Amino acid sequence: MKSRSRHRSPAPCSPERSAALVGAEPSGTRSRRWRALAVGLVLVSIGVAGVALWTRRSHEALAANPSGSGPSGSAIVGGGLTSPPPAQASSASNPAASEEPADERALKLINQGNDLLAQGNTAGATQAYLEALSLTPEDEDLHFYLGIAYARAGRSQEAEKHYREALRLFPDYPEVHNNLGNLLAQTNRLAEAVEQFDEAIRVMPDYATAYNNLGTALRKMGKLQEAGLRFRKATELNPGYWEAHFNLANVYLAQNRLQDATVALQTVLRLNPDFAPAHRALESARRKLAAMPR
Repeated sequence: MKSRSRHRSPAPCSPERSAALVGAEPSGTRSRRWRALAVGLVLVSIGVAGVALWTRRSHEALAANPSGSGPSGSAIVGGGLTSPPPAQASSASNPAASEEPADERALKLINQGNDLLAQGNTAGATQAYLEALSLTPEDEDLHFYLGIAYARAGRSQEAEKHYREALRLFPDYPEVHNNLGNLLAQTNRLAEAVEQFDEAIRVMPDYATAYNNLGTALRKMGKLQEAGLRFRKATELNPGYWEAHFNLANVYLAQNRLQDATVALQTVLRLNPDFAPAHRALESARRKLAAMPR
């Protein structure tokens, strides 16, 4: 089993909030070593991210919204960082760095790229990651970070290329499957997106963000019942995942299940009291309920 790297990663994708990146939910990033152990044993979901990006919520959602989606729910990944270390000078500006081992120089460049990405400087982050990649070309995490940076910059082809390379190097990388799924969904390649979300869930069965994103793709495909099941699963795995509750409420509204929609929308507002779309939807559902024959 391939081991995973020790460097800090930008939060992968997070669940998108209503206007933020969905995704990315998730929480803290995992190291290669940790992932090897997790994949070999029991995949444990990382902490929620209202604080940490990775996890299931945002992430910042990666939330920086590398490719964000809307309130109906979707999740894409991209990435904010979870307090990466301060930026380090690259070998280009620090002659002494050229004497360092390649892996140490690459690590500094990766951390520098993560800092730049967190600041919204995708061009600077991309340059740092590419320089690091020249030192460690077989690093799947680096390809993942490059995918995030390119996705945030709107360069979908380059993002897809690096996500796929990361998966070639490490096929059981759930966050990459999730982000690639979001990227494919954005270009309406929904069947391919569903395959990627399914793979993310296969590797990490408690990956609430991937369930939410899968539900979003299925809904776009007109599979309302299946979408609702995935949104419900996301809320079961992460009860505080208000985006998934909102997506589930939208499915109930589409099915004219007004009482269920009301309950789901009340949950959204308990978790996120200032979310205006949920207020409007709840008011509309209550009016319809009041107008129904007794």
